Amino acid sequence: MKNIPRLLERKIIRSLKPQKAALIFGARRTGKTVLMKLIIKQWKGKVLSLNGEDYDTQSLLENCSVANYRRLLNGIRLLAIDEAQNIPDIGSKIKLILDEIPSVCVLASGSSSFDLQNQTGEPLVGRSKTFKLAPFSQKEISAMETVFETQQNLEERLIYGSYPEVVTMKRLSDKADYLREITQSYLLKDILAIDGLKKYPQHLQTLTSKRSLTKSIKKTIWIYVPSTAIIALPTTAALLVLFSGTAGARVVAAYCLFFAHRFRLNHLPLG
Repeated sequence: MKNIPRLLERKIIRSLKPQKAALIFGARRTGKTVLMKLIIKQWKGKVLSLNGEDYDTQSLLENCSVANYRRLLNGIRLLAIDEAQNIPDIGSKIKLILDEIPSVCVLASGSSSFDLQNQTGEPLVGRSKTFKLAPFSQKEISAMETVFETQQNLEERLIYGSYPEVVTMKRLSDKADYLREITQSYLLKDILAIDGLKKYPQHLQTLTSKRSLTKSIKKTIWIYVPSTAIIALPTTAALLVLFSGTAGARVVAAYCLFFAHRFRLNHLPLG
């Protein structure tokens, strides 16, 4: 399958203006880095592209001073930062850049969306526009396949979803292995990153075990937290925020039934 254009691409490009920031949020492996590279390729000006996981990048931005940033961004019109959540106080640093260097606009993304959103929320109020990138929508895929092909792929797509890499895979076993790897590697890593959960490994095991009875019922996921999981409600709420930020889900309602807390999450539509 050829490269599939993203619907957000033109909107993000139009939002890139001097002294403004465009922030791309979304679940892991939804194509944020690829989208950033496509936008940079179309930019008609000098670009400084950085990766927040690179120690050199963190060192360059560590000295939070106007003089340092003016020297670093001399002649630059677009500052692009991927994996921005790995840079300490990234929100305050972007704010200083936008306030003191009028010719620069910023494009930032992060694979851990709740981390990036927490760090940039307050400092960039009124200075930024956020974009939530989901896996491929059916409208995006429809540009690359016929109606007949869409009907043929419908059942498979409902089961395995439309992550960019999943869409390009041919074998169903490869799709299943890929999704399993995302769940076991990325999702667990993000859960452990939440303050407080590292202190309760036994409760984390309870929440993520089969006994938690995560069920899929008519496009709705029900998560049961057994009464044996003695864990504070704010921590459980933090877990729900995690699902909202990394698993493509959103909290619709919550209520208590007997001794078990039962939360309802609705999947965000992929198309």
